[in-house]
Amino acid sequence: MRRPISHPLDKLIKDDRLIMLEAMIPFVDRQLKGPLAIYIKITELKLIMNALSDYHYIEQCGLNMDMNNQEQVLSALAGCGFPDIASQFEQVKTAMNMANMMNMMNESKDMADTMNMMNESKNVENSTPASPPSGDMMENIMDLLAEYDNKHGMYE
Repeated sequence: MRRPISHPLDKLIKDDRLIMLEAMIPFVDRQLKGPLAIYIKITELKLIMNALSDYHYIEQCGLNMDMNNQEQVLSALAGCGFPDIASQFEQVKTAMNMANMMNMMNESKDMADTMNMMNESKNVENSTPASPPSGDMMENIMDLLAEYDNKHGMYE
């Protein structure tokens, strides 16, 4: 038996009897409502504090998310049960995804421009047409270093 909107701390409470007691609050005598509510909340606090000390249980409940993962943070906030805010968070996530895509495209363009500039400078130095870069980046770096050493007489 679970509540319609589940919060992260609700995952730590394994005792469904507390939820049943909470459901009974409207039906008990007026004098018992306060003490029953306090008993429920104190028991929940004890269960939560015990559960928080168990790292493996926290991991099983999914309470060890990365704060730097913006998409997970927004998804968690959107899942709080506020329909108007959820749609706003979805719009923010969409905007962030688009910005990330644009950044990746710019980075790949910058990398291509850098490779073109390196090839052009190599052409000017050697006065020969540039050869297309091979698939092995380490091999290209070693070739550039050997070319530099030969040009500057490092191993003569």
